[in-house]
Amino acid sequence: MKLRQIFLAILFLFVMVGCEGTITGIVVDAETGQPIEGAVILVEWTKAKGLPGMTYTESHKVVEVVTDKEGKASIEGVLSPMVSAPRITVYKKGYVA
Repeated sequence: MKLRQIFLAILFLFVMVGCEGTITGIVVDAETGQPIEGAVILVEWTKAKGLPGMTYTESHKVVEVVTDKEGKASIEGVLSPMVSAPRITVYKKGYVA
């Protein structure tokens, strides 16, 4: 029975790899620590396609949001073990990443 529980726990961990719930965060100025309003956040999830040794990635979901006056943003994630971890890009005119 204990071996079965360990197996199920390991299986659960493998299934949850790449799964994301809601992504939340605050964009702040690196020098002042002040929140940045109007920053654009682009999040993209990709999915591997093709045969082993001949794979390519395809966009699965793309979301773009703008931070509020407190620099906060929230994005619904993807709950799928077949989707890669998200790539997050933040942009605001006048700032350098």
